Amino acid sequence: MPYKCDVPNCTGTRSRFHRLCARCFTRLPQHIKVPLAAAKRERRESDWRKLRREAGDFMNLPDPLAVVIDAQRVMRVPADVAFAATQRLLGERDA
Repeated sequence: MPYKCDVPNCTGTRSRFHRLCARCFTRLPQHIKVPLAAAKRERRESDWRKLRREAGDFMNLPDPLAVVIDAQRVMRVPADVAFAATQRLLGERDA
């Protein structure tokens, strides 16, 4: 079973006993990845969350959900077309 990487917005998977995927592990500096693993191991949740945010800021990865939302915004339907389609579906056409 693949596990999700600890870096926010990273879509990589990690092995069970690691905290980072291979891509994030090679790119993050030691002063972020070592305390990140230690904080999780020692169950210091607030420090772990802070270090996750710091790793995300360092990696500067785009949010995959935001990309999907932007793609949906491009495909907007004009209001009059949407209204006409709704009337057609409901059977309320003007004669």
